This record gives sequence, structure tokens and C-alpha cells, in this order.
Amino acid sequence: MQIIKKSGAIYFSILTGLLLAFSFPKFDFEFLAWFGFVPLLFAIEGRKGSESFWLGFLAGLFFYLIGLHWIINTLVNFGNISPFLGYPILFLLAAYLSTYIGLFSWIISSLSHKDPRNILLAPLIWTSFEYLRSTHSELGFSWLGLGYSQYKNLPSIQISEFTGVYGVSALIILTNSAIYMALREWFFSGNMKDTFSKKYLISSVSFASIILIGSLSYGFYDLKSSANKEGQQIKATLIQGNIEQKLKWEKKYRKNILEIYERLTITSVQNKPDIVIWPEASLPFFYNMEIPETLWLNQLNKSLGIPMLVGGQRLEKNNLGKYIYYNSAYLLNPDSIDKVQRYDKIHLVPFGEFIPFSDILSFIKKLVYVPGELGRGKKISLFELASWKFGVSICYEITFPDLVRKSVKKGAQFLVTITNDAWFGDSAASYQHIAIAALRAVENRTPILRAANTGITGTIDASGKIYDETKIFVEDTVQTSIQPRQGKPTYYSQNGDVFSLSCVGLSIVLVFFAFRTGNKNLLKN
Repeated sequence: MQIIKKSGAIYFSILTGLLLAFSFPKFDFEFLAWFGFVPLLFAIEGRKGSESFWLGFLAGLFFYLIGLHWIINTLVNFGNISPFLGYPILFLLAAYLSTYIGLFSWIISSLSHKDPRNILLAPLIWTSFEYLRSTHSELGFSWLGLGYSQYKNLPSIQISEFTGVYGVSALIILTNSAIYMALREWFFSGNMKDTFSKKYLISSVSFASIILIGSLSYGFYDLKSSANKEGQQIKATLIQGNIEQKLKWEKKYRKNILEIYERLTITSVQNKPDIVIWPEASLPFFYNMEIPETLWLNQLNKSLGIPMLVGGQRLEKNNLGKYIYYNSAYLLNPDSIDKVQRYDKIHLVPFGEFIPFSDILSFIKKLVYVPGELGRGKKISLFELASWKFGVSICYEITFPDLVRKSVKKGAQFLVTITNDAWFGDSAASYQHIAIAALRAVENRTPILRAANTGITGTIDASGKIYDETKIFVEDTVQTSIQPRQGKPTYYSQNGDVFSLSCVGLSIVLVFFAFRTGNKNLLKN
């Protein structure tokens, strides 16, 4: 039976899209996510699979068009694409992502049509789709994953040390499902033949409540216990140069850029930090290839007497005599300047740093201009700072949980992410980006130091709390400290996406069983 008329279902779907969009930065009404899917669940009940797909797709369109609107700024201001093309590109991306919500809606409506109690499969199916769309080796896009909306709700995200961010997403969907079941029975049971038995309703809502309360209780307990932990501190100075994107590689501005970084660094190291960190691509020259500038940087490092992590591009000629460019991070040590440690970015940005399906899309140009190809790093590299080890993520890489955890599994005791968010302009994207990083800290119980060209620069502790953060588009420095991780890596760091893969496996089995046998109730009393 259809609870909501067709015209009302459309409005309910749009409402879900709006509630989800407003749960993310910059709006940050994260509580909306906990019931944001309820209107959609009412909208799709009793409808055919195709209708449910389009209702879910519609909800996704509103969600992603609002949440990813910053892409227009990137395309128009840095991709030399007119707004007339920029908006269709945004629409295509939103449509692609909305397809996952459409498929989720189609499957859930089909299962609940057989028996409304199958709605409790929603967390498994949602998590499966979110995991699959986020993890592709080249085209994965985890931005606006549901769990990231809760980055300020610290108790709710502590379970991610076991499940990854996907466990938080599953918890949100489970809560939505329970609220939907309770409201459905409360408002509509007198008008429907197919209702929940009182016993099933109580047991199902109780189950969801126990999981939610248990997860939050663990979160509160962990936050309280971690607040009392003491240990050695690492002091760091983070530099935010605020260099305009269009000036970064203009040779006539090179001297000015270097002077800005030199001034900000020299005036901010009076407390003798253990490390100074400059953001992604902060060097407007090729280190170890352009000698005068390289000598200048080495001399600055030596005069400071402090290790420096800096971002820059690297140029290398391959066996065919072709130049390959790498987005890299260098750790300079004043005591051994001839032994520079380096990490090359592994996960490049689609359409930003490489063009997928380039044979077909040869007419599209990369947003990041280099007179050649950008190469991919080949391995996870750990840096050594005194007796500590740390891993580095460059910009987009921080959005990939499985990539970041590998540094911790190899022994990293803290993490550094360097980025250039100038591409985003004054939009929600910079806030969404650091929100994603907060979940990486919790998953690995490892603090993160973040240096961004235009902001947000700041620090994230092992519980996901963001502090000492800067405003965007200002020159600034941050003097901060972290407590490196001690003890064994977390379950997630060691084992990865066991939870998500389990959801995928269970979803395939249960959905196949439902459609193959026509079994009404997959979750028997």
C-alpha cells in the first residue's frame, strides 16, 4: 500500500535531499542526518522499483547539487570552463552519485514490498553502496559519505576505529529505519493491512536503540578515558602562505612567494618546534633541479635548525626520455641535508591531475597544468622525525580510508596531510575536506597535522577533535602540539574494511535470496 500520494512522494524525496545537504559543512546541522532518510522511506513504500529508483535519485540530486556546488567555482575559475558547461558537469556528477541512492531506494522498496520488516536491511545495503562508490582505485569518490556529516558529533564517530567511517553511516541508516518503523505504525497502522506486529516492532526498535545507545556509550567512555591520557608531545609549526592559485607557478612571483614562506616561518619558530610544515605545492620550483632555489631552501632549513616538511613538484625522465611530474612531499633535516626523505602522491584527482578514459575524453584538459604527465607514487613512505615515524597524505588522498590506514599499519605514530584548497574558493569544500580528515584520525587513533595553502590549517587529535584551526584565505601560522599514537594500531588500521566488505557480502546473499525465492520475511521473528 502506498502511504504517500505520488505528488507528496516527490516532495518527501526532495525533503530528504535537503535534510542531508544541510547536515554537512558549512551548514553543520549534523543532527538532521539521523532522521533525514525517513521522508524518503515513506515516499518509496508501496511503489514499484522504477518509481522508487527515481524518487531516490531525486533526493540524491538535491543533496549533491547543494553539497557539491563548490565544484562550479573550481571548474570556472581554474578549469577555464564557462558556467554554461560547468553546471552540466556538476549535474552529471550529481546524477552519477544519485544513482547509488536510486538503487538503494529500488532495492529497499522491493524488499519491504515483500514484507515491511525487511526495512532493517537498509543499513547493510546503504553501506555496501557507499563503500563501492568510495573505493575504486582511480574513480572512487568518498566525498559526502554519510558518516562524515557527524565529524563534530564526537561520541557517534568513535566506533570508526573498528568499522571505518562506513560504520557511522550504517548507524545513521539504522536509526532512520527504526524511526520510520515507529512513525509508520503510529500514524498509519489503522489504514494498512500489512503492519508490524507489536512484538516485532518493539524488538526491532529496541535492537536499533541498543546499537545506537551502545555505540554512543562507547564513544562517551572513550572520549573520557582518552582525555586523561598523558604522553610525550610533539610541537609543530604549520604555515599557511595563502598564495593565489594563478600566481603559484608564475616565475615573476617566485621570489615573492619564497619571501612569504621565509617570513612566516622565521617569525613563528621562537618556541623551537620539532617540525615545521609547509602545504602542498608550496615550493614554486623543482627541488634539487633548480639549484639557486634549492640552495636557498637548504640554507633556510640549516639556519632554523628544525626539520621541515615541504610540498613541491618533482620532475623525472623515464626510460623513453619523457618527463614525468610528481606531486611530492620532502622532509629536510638540518643535520643531514643530503639525506632528504620523499613521498610521491599515489592517488591522483580524476580530471584534476589525470583524465580517466583519456582515449575517449582527449578533449578535456587537466585542472592542474604541467607540461607533461603526472606520475603516481609507487609506495607508502614513512618519514622519521627523531624517534617518531609519520605518514603523509597529499590533498585528495586523505579522503581514502584504506590508503591512509596503511601508513599506520606500517608504524606511523602520527599523520600529516598537506593540501592546496585554493581550488575550492570560499566555499563549503574546505570545511568538508577537514571534516573527512577528522574521521581518518579516529579510524587510526592517530593525530593529524594539517597544513593548507589557503586554509583550513589545523590539528586533529586521535578522537577527531579539530583545534588550533585557521580561517581561510589569510596568511597565518599555527603553533600546535600533538600526542603521538602509542601501542598497537586499531582494528581498522590493521584489518581495513572488514565491516564494509561484510555488509557487501551479506547484502548480495540476502537480496539474491529475496528475489530468487520470493521469501516474504528475511528477518523472521
